[in-house]
Amino acid sequence: MTNWWDSAPTLQEHAAGMAPVAVVAPAGGGNWWDSSPIVGAPSKAPSPAQNPAAPEEASGVMGYVDNVVRQIANGATFGFADEIAAGLGSLTGIGGKQGEYDANLEAQRSQDKAFEAEYPIASTAAQLAGGIATGGAGMAKLGGTVLAKVPAVVRNVGGGAVAGATAGFGTGEGGLENRLSGAGTGGFVGGIVGAAAPPIINAASAMAAPVLNKFRSGLTLAQQKVAQALERDGMTPQQVQETLRQLGPEAFIADAAGDNTLSLARVAASTPGKAKTTASEALSARQEGQGSRILGKAEQTLDNTGNFYDNVDDLLARREAAAKPLYDRVMRPENLVPEEKFAPLASDPFLSKTIKGVKGDDLYGMADLPDSSLPVLDAVKKRLDDQIEAARRAGENNRARLLQERKSALVTATDEAFPEYAQARAAWEGPTRALDALNKGREFIKSDAEITAKEIAKLTDTDREFFKAGVVRQIRDILYNTPDGADAVKRLFGNKMKREKLEAAFPDKAAFFDFQRAMNSEAMFYKTNSAIQAGSRTAPMLMEAADATQSPLPSVLMKAATGNKLGALMDIVSQGGGRAPNKLPEKVANPLADLLFSNNQSQNLNALADLARRPAPLAVGQARRDGLTRGLAAEGGLLSGRQ
Repeated sequence: MTNWWDSAPTLQEHAAGMAPVAVVAPAGGGNWWDSSPIVGAPSKAPSPAQNPAAPEEASGVMGYVDNVVRQIANGATFGFADEIAAGLGSLTGIGGKQGEYDANLEAQRSQDKAFEAEYPIASTAAQLAGGIATGGAGMAKLGGTVLAKVPAVVRNVGGGAVAGATAGFGTGEGGLENRLSGAGTGGFVGGIVGAAAPPIINAASAMAAPVLNKFRSGLTLAQQKVAQALERDGMTPQQVQETLRQLGPEAFIADAAGDNTLSLARVAASTPGKAKTTASEALSARQEGQGSRILGKAEQTLDNTGNFYDNVDDLLARREAAAKPLYDRVMRPENLVPEEKFAPLASDPFLSKTIKGVKGDDLYGMADLPDSSLPVLDAVKKRLDDQIEAARRAGENNRARLLQERKSALVTATDEAFPEYAQARAAWEGPTRALDALNKGREFIKSDAEITAKEIAKLTDTDREFFKAGVVRQIRDILYNTPDGADAVKRLFGNKMKREKLEAAFPDKAAFFDFQRAMNSEAMFYKTNSAIQAGSRTAPMLMEAADATQSPLPSVLMKAATGNKLGALMDIVSQGGGRAPNKLPEKVANPLADLLFSNNQSQNLNALADLARRPAPLAVGQARRDGLTRGLAAEGGLLSGRQ
């Protein structure tokens, strides 16, 4: 059979003097473009003698539009559009010759093949659009019911196979055997495409959406990536702004959002070049300053910035200066406690034994002094102090109480006999109590929280300041003993018992809660640092980078659009089963690192304000993605049915 375009004059024939193409208004009126030639369109209608059943084709622009619509219909009906048109022509005579189904069908297919050969891009796009429309509509109706419960891989492979088989059957030419063969091939190709297409479609939507959104919002691609991550975290830019304020001046946006934003930060930080350097320097510098920040916060909230050993030296100097002159005056061997006051002490077996023990100890050198001599009784008092402290440390509280009773009796007798002794002891014991408070503060981590709280309650205001100085010194010791890169927060604040002990050491709840907020911020900073710089991250990095990088789909579409349809389908299969790129482009990674690892809070707040002003992002729903899959599968069936 001869095609109608074989008789159309070529441009060379026109130039050689053949009959020129004239623009003539159609008989009986009509539009000028119905008779106007266009580039690539036929300039001469086929003669009835060449194909008596050929439909009367519109020429020019309207003819082109008609052919595009035919291709859309062909995709939407899975390749049955030509049979439908031929059947209607046979029944009604419209679009074909009445009673001539076979001739009408041949004419329809000739017209379709001619358009596909001349306009491969438009033909492929139109068929694909028709297939997508059909698949998408079906999925929209069924997605919320039956198919929503079917596993995705089954839905994709099965739906693709059905779409491909239907299209292969529809485009098959010849008898039933040929059509069944086309259906088998189409089903096989459609199933493969159904399995391979979803990751390509997902990647394409991930690639296209930021580009489209960029034009809509004016944001950079890096900003679009951050906005997408925040949406996945279920956070708004305003919420991240508030979290940044709570975390403090050292916070990054990577700290203040959720796990998806942290994953994006990890991808940027792993990209060789400026981004990796920016992230590494920011994280390392912040981690190195963790101990200093915690100590500074402890000094601030405990209102104590003095040096521990300076305090000790000062207290010792004060004690010596205040007490020594008084002791020198009163501590004389001839100062004896009167007999009426000493007799009750001498009659106590324990005190009598202790007096003999002191006098018999060559270390004291008091063997020749009277038992009632004030230097002897002062030495007994100091020995009782040591025994009381030892009993308390051993948890022998009853023994400590009994010893305290003996000491009180001794001190009462000496103070009544020599008031200057009471003054000297008070001058000595003031700094001594402060030293005790200082040491108890330093050892708070060793005591139960309840004991610490009771000890603080007994302290005078002055002694409480020394206790806080001891606490600060203990915090300093813990921080300075923490290895580089380790989590100091965990060492100091890592469990409930440690937190309770530390809370008991603070003068009030408000001060402790202020310190606790700082510790929570530091814990978040360490989490970010560990997630990005510590541990094996190969597997998650590959998945995260694939999500952040570009799709291979453009090359697939180019092959399909230029006529290499089977090659495009094979690329879909190979790309779907292959591994996605795992490197984020530097032009995206560099601004991402600048954005996510900055502690310039003014810059961070402005960047988040820009994200907050962007319009709602475009997205491709699951029903439409399933429709795209079936459209591609149907296109595979159309192609395989024509082979």
